[in-house]
Amino acid sequence: LSSAIVCKSSRNPSNSIQNFETVNEEIKKFDENLHKLPMIVIANKIDSASIEQMSIFTRYMKNRKTRLFKISAKKGIIDLEKVLKKICCML
Repeated sequence: LSSAIVCKSSRNPSNSIQNFETVNEEIKKFDENLHKLPMIVIANKIDSASIEQMSIFTRYMKNRKTRLFKISAKKGIIDLEKVLKKICCML
């Protein structure tokens, strides 16, 4: 497992995607091997994004074959046990 990146869901899905790509580029610059390892993404504050925006971001992650977890403390959508289980399976 290379990293667990927390992406704050933006009102603009292209911003979330761009932010994700920027972080990925920084990881790649830091260590090319780290960049190649499996990754999970945790999208935080999903309550601030529309269904369409989350759908775009979800499709983007699916196309990248990257596991996406969606959380929102405000709405009580937090399944950290599921996230931890996935991380343990990837180690």
